[in-house]
Amino acid sequence: LVVNILKTEQTRDLYNFYRDREVIRQDLFSLGVSYNFKISDKITNTTTASFINDDYGLYSLTGTTMGGTAEQRYGGKTIFNLDDLWDGNKAAIGIEYKIFSMGLLNEDNNNFIANVVGSFNPATANKDLTMSFQQRINLFSIFAEDFYSISNKIDIFAAFRYDQHPFWGQNISPRFGAIYTPSKKLLIRASYQAGFRGAVGLHYSGGYRRDGFLRSENYSQINGLGIPNANNISSIVPERINNLEFAFKFNFTEDFTLNTVCFYNTVQNVIDVGVI
Repeated sequence: LVVNILKTEQTRDLYNFYRDREVIRQDLFSLGVSYNFKISDKITNTTTASFINDDYGLYSLTGTTMGGTAEQRYGGKTIFNLDDLWDGNKAAIGIEYKIFSMGLLNEDNNNFIANVVGSFNPATANKDLTMSFQQRINLFSIFAEDFYSISNKIDIFAAFRYDQHPFWGQNISPRFGAIYTPSKKLLIRASYQAGFRGAVGLHYSGGYRRDGFLRSENYSQINGLGIPNANNISSIVPERINNLEFAFKFNFTEDFTLNTVCFYNTVQNVIDVGVI
């Protein structure tokens, strides 16, 4: 049984920020409990439950409250590890389920965001300048990985992860490759992997309402910058990255090792284009 508890409180300046919310406060509490079950000599299971409370506040250097919000996240995950069910093979399979509650009032009872001191009415800010609409979303994932030693010199591996998200849709992230060890001094790896990144929840459940650079009113400005494929932003689909890697490790001596990785990435549907 493993219990992880994290409590952090910080208040810091947002350096190089040209608006009036120059100070951010974050109070975060995280609790995770996991238990490892030894089902047999070759099969183990690790099950984890977690809870996170994330509380934000935004302020000006003069002390004016410029906004804030809170979010709570609940999760559960179980992973089965299968080691040497047949010679030279290791595998893992698991599922994960998360619940995000967004748009909650923070400890100051706020859920708004503002830019400039004096440009808003603090009495109606939570109505006029919503930072995140109240919304509860469910996320579901399945993942698996297999590693097989063909010989003492060649290993192959493959993995995939399936994610179902109410905003990002359904995504599959594969990975596969091989490791070649021609000698004790040299290791060579070649692999392909793909992944995705969705816009943060605020872009869907408020999106820094009347303030964020991805709000619908700013699409024309983004397109006007002449950024290639800027029209993709209108649908806010997740970014997707495809990655090819070639790596080698060479041990010159016991005390001197060279590691080199060459990679080629392509990214589609880029989300961030800079603040307009």
